[in-house]
This record gives sequence, C-alpha cells and structure tokens, in this order.
Amino acid sequence: MILTVDQLTSYAKTAGFSGTGLNTIVAIAQAESNGNTTAWNRSDPFGGSFGVLQINGAHILGVDGNEIALSCAYDPQCSFNYAFQLSKNGTDFHDWGTFTNGNYAQFLGNSSAQTVQQSTTPTTTGSPFDAIMNSPLWQWINDPLRLFKLVGGLALIVIAIVLLI
Repeated sequence: MILTVDQLTSYAKTAGFSGTGLNTIVAIAQAESNGNTTAWNRSDPFGGSFGVLQINGAHILGVDGNEIALSCAYDPQCSFNYAFQLSKNGTDFHDWGTFTNGNYAQFLGNSSAQTVQQSTTPTTTGSPFDAIMNSPLWQWINDPLRLFKLVGGLALIVIAIVLLI
C-alpha cells in the first residue's frame, strides 16, 4: 500500500515526531520507499531493508542490539514507533541512507495534500524467504555438483584425519 503524505505524517505524529524531526522522517519515508508499506530493498545488507521506512535487516536480526520483528517493519505505525526510538526521539537520522546522502531533502516541504513522489532508492516487494532463496549462498548450495564436491571433499578430509591418527 502506498501512503499519502497525510498518512505518513499522521503515523509519524502518533509515534512522537514533531517539528523538524516530523518533517525529516516524513521526507525520509518518501525518499526511502516512495511511501510503500511493502517495499523491500534486497540490495541492502543483512537481507535488505523493509517497509515504509526501510528498516534494515540488521535491526530485525538484532545485530546492533536494537531488535524488532519483521512484521513491525512492514506495519507503518510500528515502523514509525521504532524509528522514533532509533532516531533518539526524532533528533538523529543517520541510520537512513537517504538522510546521510541528502536525497530526503527533495521531499522536504511537500504539502500534506500531495501524494508521495518517486523513490530514489530501488525497492521491490517480496518476502524474506525470497531473499534467502535468491542469495548467492543458496544458489551455490542448490547446485548438486558443487554440493557433491563439497561433501566428497569433506569425506576425504575426515578419512585422511582418521588414517593419520
């Protein structure tokens, strides 16, 4: 679902954003996902970035100590609530690439009656399961000849170790 600027603003206000922080997070949502609640940028690390605010998989995996559920990243209110916490109550937006590279700025000043403009970050829809199935590791493991060579090589190593003992 694509959210309007009004809807993005409403979710952000409910989460606690106000003033400059409110304008910034709404612009980030537009730049990150085009307001798309089902956006998934597969090219980001840790399985990609998810939802309207493109919450990175590192947060879902708890790599940085800030763990959320994947379903939260796809739920706009939960995503904005998490973003409020992550942004230190709307004061630090360095976790979003469109903030650090400045792309969010083109969306500042959008009137609340406007709909979201085109995203600057490539996003796709799909499930995290698709990311696993399309990952290079899965592609490598799913090749029967490579898997046979791996298992055969490991068996030879085990045999060599047993013979040396």
